[in-house]
Amino acid sequence: MVAPLFGLYHMRDFAQDSVARNQLEFFGKYYGDQKVNIWKTSISYVGSGGNCADAPLSWKLDIDQQKCITDTWNEVLNGQQNALTCIDSYVAGGDPSAHCGRAAEGKD
Repeated sequence: MVAPLFGLYHMRDFAQDSVARNQLEFFGKYYGDQKVNIWKTSISYVGSGGNCADAPLSWKLDIDQQKCITDTWNEVLNGQQNALTCIDSYVAGGDPSAHCGRAAEGKD
């Protein structure tokens, strides 16, 4: 009986993510028709389990939550290079097309 409750618990995250992806795709298509590129990338929170399994949801983080953020960020730096390169190339004024997706394409 745990699986249905687990699924229900994560439904909100899935629904919000789905709506956001659809809206970003629509936004990208609208501006793509006007010859404006809208780039997208994602940096995922990948907590290491235990108290860090879910992303902290408060702006007032306790010491353990702060450590989770630090540990997770170190994992991002080592494991999500494509997303970070996408951001870096865009901010540096380069061509992000090699590392970023186009929002109008609607896929990751």
